[in-house]
Amino acid sequence: MLKKFTIKTKIIVLVVFSLSFLTIILTSFSVKEAKDSLLNQNYSMLTAARDSKSNQISNFFKERIGDINVLAKSYNVVELIYDLRNTYDMLDIEEKGKFPVDSVVVKDATQRHEAFLQYYLKEYGYYDIFLIDAATSHVIYTAAKESDYGANLKWKPKK
Repeated sequence: MLKKFTIKTKIIVLVVFSLSFLTIILTSFSVKEAKDSLLNQNYSMLTAARDSKSNQISNFFKERIGDINVLAKSYNVVELIYDLRNTYDMLDIEEKGKFPVDSVVVKDATQRHEAFLQYYLKEYGYYDIFLIDAATSHVIYTAAKESDYGANLKWKPKK
């Protein structure tokens, strides 16, 4: 069958076939390289986004811890905690019970510091501020005065 074609035709067919085969191979390698390059680029972008978000979250918590440390050392909080800790002796509060937030003694102690704590809450953009007695697990102060105010976080009330 190849004998009836001229040398010129055979060479042209061979060159066309070789070039087509070479084009297919080069296209395959190029597509693979482009795909790998795009995957690496996307992976790098995702890694950078992940690292950026991680840094943002770390910075957020560092700032909040700084806010807590400043608040914890403020005169108002130190005095309020001192006053509220003294109410344990005055009011004979049960360890498993609720902290008596409706008591006149507690209300007087918190009222003197309420303006500062509300200002702090507003300026720093917090929803609420909690002061929790580590020894008894009582929520001895919240700025929002919601249902958790006075709750004992360690002991559940009996139903």
